[in-house]
Amino acid sequence: MGAAAVGTSAPGTGGTDVPGAAAGAAVARIVDEAEIARLLTTYAWCVDDKRWDDWEACFTADAEIRMPFASYDGSAGLGAWGRAALAPFEKTHHMSGNAEITVEGDTAFGRTKFQAVHIPRADRPAVYFTESGTYLWRFRRTGEGWRIRRCEIEVAWTAGDDETGLAGGH
Repeated sequence: MGAAAVGTSAPGTGGTDVPGAAAGAAVARIVDEAEIARLLTTYAWCVDDKRWDDWEACFTADAEIRMPFASYDGSAGLGAWGRAALAPFEKTHHMSGNAEITVEGDTAFGRTKFQAVHIPRADRPAVYFTESGTYLWRFRRTGEGWRIRRCEIEVAWTAGDDETGLAGGH
């Protein structure tokens, strides 16, 4: 017995197949969610690799960034802003997970849990500052793919000495 093709129409139905349409929509949603998850991975790697132009390209032109230490609007100059904010740290390590992403057409929103380690001197890795919390995201589909429209950080806890004020006094 052969397997039925998903998303195909039965002969004589005029090309409509609700189960196939539902399957197609589910696949499209899964693809969108995977593309957004990849964008978030790129975001973190760009920060840790200090690829600030690539990090800036993760955002829409009208992006809003709300961090505990400062806010920034628009993507123009965002890479330089990120570079300056993390300049006190020779090494960083950003991890993000537990993603909840909801796609609504060409926009999406979500949240992820994060932990970020900040090391002022690479030759002294035991001296570091860590913060953890939640990223709140808004995304928009663009001609170049999904981009971050809004990024907000809610810090839940910190550990170590934050001499820079990066966590906003937490």
